[in-house]
Amino acid sequence: MNINMHTSHPSAFISSTFMDLKQERKAVAQILRENGLNVNALDVKPASSQTSRREIVNGIKESDFVILIIGNRYGSILPQVTGSSTLSITRWEYKKAVQLNKSILVYYKENPGNEPADTGDSPDPDDAFKQEQLKQFKRQLDENHTPKYFSNPDELAREIHAALIPVYRDGLKLLLSRQRRRKIRY
Repeated sequence: MNINMHTSHPSAFISSTFMDLKQERKAVAQILRENGLNVNALDVKPASSQTSRREIVNGIKESDFVILIIGNRYGSILPQVTGSSTLSITRWEYKKAVQLNKSILVYYKENPGNEPADTGDSPDPDDAFKQEQLKQFKRQLDENHTPKYFSNPDELAREIHAALIPVYRDGLKLLLSRQRRRKIRY
């Protein structure tokens, strides 16, 4: 974790698809707040404009780490936000977090039947494309992280709670080692 020295409280950015993971996002936000962390997430509405783009980037910059929750949907592809015709908002947020050198905790929602989650959305003509993109995204995450699995919002909250202390310890070690290096240079 890279500790952000410009904020008064530690904070986390929650990244996921929106409609299908509302309860999971709510559970994560609650456990973070209970542990004294600020929550950076656009939960009022999904990203849809340049203003949203700036809010997302600022939210990631201001966060000490990112919690990435992956379900069975790739998510919305909005080129006006991501600048890409293939990146979903969630994948774009991940890419930004990597570019900003943020620690990222990755969680996969287990789905017993491996069926796409029913979100009440109308059928998407790009569903096959999005499912392939989701597979590629998960391969990328598997190569670069050690995802944890959960089956319900309470289980996810427990996993997040268990991860907070090790993430903080790693961040503090990094901060202290940087401070020691600066002192040695003078």
